[in-house]
Amino acid sequence: MARITVFSFLCLLMSGVFAAPLQTFVIKDYLRHQWTDELVHFPIAYRGVYPASLALVDGNGQPAPCQVTGLTQQNGKVTGTVWTVVL
Repeated sequence: MARITVFSFLCLLMSGVFAAPLQTFVIKDYLRHQWTDELVHFPIAYRGVYPASLALVDGNGQPAPCQVTGLTQQNGKVTGTVWTVVL
């Protein structure tokens, strides 16, 4: 059976309450290969402004380690790349 991993990229409000997901990523392994500690990245793009902070959570809502690079805002759209490790 293919392994499926779901991540949601969230905007973390200043109050510490999570907002609705900005974007959801689904990783499906069709090769049935035993991957370990794989570095993956996803492009992000959403309409809005820079949030106070950003977080990546797994399908269970638990924080996942991530790094955001190339975050830019132009014409009301924020774009960049989020990097994480899939265990």
